[in-house]
Amino acid sequence: MVTSEMIDLIAKAIANVQSKMLLVTKESTVATPKFTYHYASFSTVWNSLRELLIANELCVVQDAKSGTEGVTVSTRIIHASGQWIEFGPLAVKIIKFDKDTREYVVQEDAQATGSAITYARRYSLCAALGVVTDDDDGHGGKKSNAASVASPEDKSKKIIEALKRAANQGTQNFKDEWNFLTAEEKKLADERMGMFKILATKADTALSKVAQEKKKQEAKPNAANPV
Repeated sequence: MVTSEMIDLIAKAIANVQSKMLLVTKESTVATPKFTYHYASFSTVWNSLRELLIANELCVVQDAKSGTEGVTVSTRIIHASGQWIEFGPLAVKIIKFDKDTREYVVQEDAQATGSAITYARRYSLCAALGVVTDDDDGHGGKKSNAASVASPEDKSKKIIEALKRAANQGTQNFKDEWNFLTAEEKKLADERMGMFKILATKADTALSKVAQEKKKQEAKPNAANPV
């Protein structure tokens, strides 16, 4: 962090902004095969700050630079008096989820770069002004979280279904799907497949007994037609 020679006026202004700042709602959702999370978009964060910044004669200037592997964003808060405080730079890798490999890989396309810059701008601004994000309310969040947590049984069913689909597409696809699973998911899959094996063994035993009984009945001489 670097600052102008004097920061008494800007420090007071930022303190006033923070005294009136409210929690910012996480209104956006991202879902990937591995996890789901909620976050406050850059526009939501900015809209929560805009009027407070204007009222306290503050403005925000952000400088973004991109390279082959990532972007950096610096955030400068400037007061009408000319005093300023600069934060950063904050570095963010340019990554994107590849649906074919099912992995996060470094990307250099414009869309991935733009997403990384927006991500860095949001986090840099929140860090500079002390913005805190939260759910709409604690109780609602707890209910939502509780409802969204799948049981081990449901998780294992989904894992087995995914493995079956991959197996139908070939051995390599099955291996790729298996390697993509976490250690916990592999354990659930093993337990469920183990249960299937036990049931299959019991079914085979029962069928074997039926077959043996049938052979015994067929081997007995027919009383009505003695040889």
